[in-house]
Amino acid sequence: MNCANAMQRVSLLLLLLFAWIAIPASLDAQSESEGELDLAAWESLSQRADAVIEAGAASDSALIILQFQLLEWHQRANDRQKPLSKEIERLNASIAALGASGSGERVETEAEAERRAELVAELELVSAPYFVVGEIIEQSDELVSKIDEIIQVRRRASLFRLDPSPLIPQGWGAAASVIGEYFDGLLARTGTIWASDAQRALIWQSVPAILVYLVLAALAFTYLRRWFGTAMELFRRQQWALPDASVPRLSDLVTAFLLPAAGVFLVSKAFESTGVLYLQSAQLVEVLPSLGVAIFGTFWLGLCVFADDNRAIIPSQLGIEWSRHARIAVSLLGWSMATRILASVFLADGSAEPGAQSVLMLPAMLIGVGAMLRLGSLLRSHAAFVRSQGEHNVWHRSIGAIGWLTLCVAGVGGILFLIGYGLAARYLVFSTMYSLVLLAVIFSAKRMLSHGYLQVLRIAGGESAVMGRVGLVPVFFGLALILASIPVFATIWGATRADISQYWSMAREGLLIGDQRITLTDVISLILVFTIVYVGTRLVQAVLRKSVLPNTKLDAGAQTAIATGTGYVGIILAVILAVSSAGLDFTNLAIVAGALSVGIGFGLQSVVSNFVSGIILLIERPINRGDWIVAGGVTGTVTKISVRSTHIQTFDRAVVVVPNTDLMSGQVTNWTLGNRLCRTRIPVGVAYGTDPRKVESILLEIATQHPAVLSEPAPQAIFMNFGADALEFELRAFLVDTNFMLSAKSDMNFEIARRFEEEGISIPFAQRDIWIRNAEELGEVARSATSAEEKNDNPTLPDKSISPRS
Repeated sequence: MNCANAMQRVSLLLLLLFAWIAIPASLDAQSESEGELDLAAWESLSQRADAVIEAGAASDSALIILQFQLLEWHQRANDRQKPLSKEIERLNASIAALGASGSGERVETEAEAERRAELVAELELVSAPYFVVGEIIEQSDELVSKIDEIIQVRRRASLFRLDPSPLIPQGWGAAASVIGEYFDGLLARTGTIWASDAQRALIWQSVPAILVYLVLAALAFTYLRRWFGTAMELFRRQQWALPDASVPRLSDLVTAFLLPAAGVFLVSKAFESTGVLYLQSAQLVEVLPSLGVAIFGTFWLGLCVFADDNRAIIPSQLGIEWSRHARIAVSLLGWSMATRILASVFLADGSAEPGAQSVLMLPAMLIGVGAMLRLGSLLRSHAAFVRSQGEHNVWHRSIGAIGWLTLCVAGVGGILFLIGYGLAARYLVFSTMYSLVLLAVIFSAKRMLSHGYLQVLRIAGGESAVMGRVGLVPVFFGLALILASIPVFATIWGATRADISQYWSMAREGLLIGDQRITLTDVISLILVFTIVYVGTRLVQAVLRKSVLPNTKLDAGAQTAIATGTGYVGIILAVILAVSSAGLDFTNLAIVAGALSVGIGFGLQSVVSNFVSGIILLIERPINRGDWIVAGGVTGTVTKISVRSTHIQTFDRAVVVVPNTDLMSGQVTNWTLGNRLCRTRIPVGVAYGTDPRKVESILLEIATQHPAVLSEPAPQAIFMNFGADALEFELRAFLVDTNFMLSAKSDMNFEIARRFEEEGISIPFAQRDIWIRNAEELGEVARSATSAEEKNDNPTLPDKSISPRS
């Protein structure tokens, strides 16, 4: 493994994401500019490819370059084939139309026959290049597959090659010789340069630039890191900043990764500005940025994934010490990558013996395997503890699986390396290591994007627009990051740029479903447009709720209806624009959906009915959020109105979900629709003989003195009727708010009881006189029963219940 490959694995992982997108774009531009294909050039390239494949002696790099050229021709031919295919379809349709018109008894006119001949000639003219382009595509696919087979066979052979073990002492001396020769050459070449007057003059001319780079590097390492951290802390304390500590802080990204890595890059630029670099020194300077990315990048990822507080992606449930050990393990992964890059510098010329290569890679492998073993055991212990607490969900099971996989890979890779399978061990261990780092980058980027979206929502619509959720937007972020990381994962595990370009071309050709071809570009365009319009809709809703609607004269229910309607309109618009931008034709699908909708409608008519009722409720607004209603035996406050159901919170704090159809078809009492005024009624009964006017005066006095009772309309004390047991009165009073109905009624009842007791007015209870018709007969029966009981208790007594005559 040479120096360039090692650098590419560490510092250019994310840059490959843009490379695999840019390659097809450049091919498209080239094909459009060239127009017709140069068949002579293709014939020359195909013959050369056949000769190289048959010989089988070309290097891997030469084969990859040849593969790129074949893929380029494949893409150009495919782009040329698409318009030819459309032209052939058009001509066939025109010929078929003429055939239909000229069939039957009607004789074809001379103009029609002439037009048919022209169309047939055009079809023959277009068909010839179409078949030629098809042959180019088929032949290029075949040649690319053969080159792939050669490269894969070579890679498998190299992976399973047995080299001398790094534990053999002979390799130690060879490794020491390689390092010694490198530094001897470095020192000798440096002395030669310094001995030259011209070279010294060139260095002295570069001193100002060198000092500028070094000063900027020192600032990046020291002052700028402290200043940015302080500024971000002040920024976080602002009232509009979202107090969400569960995401990686932006200050950690800048101070722990970007600024230190930039400082290392500036140091490398300071060396490059001397203008006197040579082979050994240039190799060492070139890897400095990669070292900075590996060391400081993994340090920042450790802070993101294993922070001490709830900002961590994997929050510690085993204490701060567990998080600290996990961060150390992640940082050691970066040091392992950096050590491997330095070893690749010494092995760049390819002259080192296999035993020396194994020894030079030994420190990187030891650090990496040790870090992976430690990290895997920590993840396993975390998953085991969470499982013991009964919180073992899919996320925690995935963490445990990653820990188990890390342990297995580290153990197997370490054993293979010590045996002598160095290439296989390095491939297994470092590919797994880079995959873990990339996973951490994906999760960190997803949470940072979600946090930024939350910030924008809160700034635009306030805390109510956030409510701790961001809906589907984080899902879109995660999906986009996963799709973007696929080529990077493929590169980590050995795929070349030619392989990625080939798969990209296949994906761009898409799948043919009926008459509609769906390509990856269409899918990406659909998801991107839908996400942009959906996010824009959420932002518009937030602005309406916070800035626009509160400044209007609309009530709260109308504001909610407008904001909710805007959301539904935005989703429909997002779907329409996404499908239109992707260029998809769903005419046939719409016909099928129309046929199915009839049958589905019968099964979902209740859902549709609730949906339509919800729309009517949002438009007419017979009830609003916060209203006190009585519907279907349920009394409470409306907390939420959706398109399917309405949530009513009862006074017992229970939430009752009422279908909207019941609200539209049934009787609903809304105590607060027009205003919040209400009237309470208090029935009172007094004993006969009480002065009615005195009772009236007391009741009115109690009502007027209560703070919740309105003076206009004035309260009333009405003498209702003469009851069976009491004189019946009713106190009626209007209240300022329905929320005071129960409390005001209770207060006035207490005051009525107190005043009546002071005034000597009694509140009678119901009295009844009971008259028994056969009282004498019942008394005789009772006396007889008593005598019988006494006789049974004392047998010596005479039986008085028996008549003497009997």
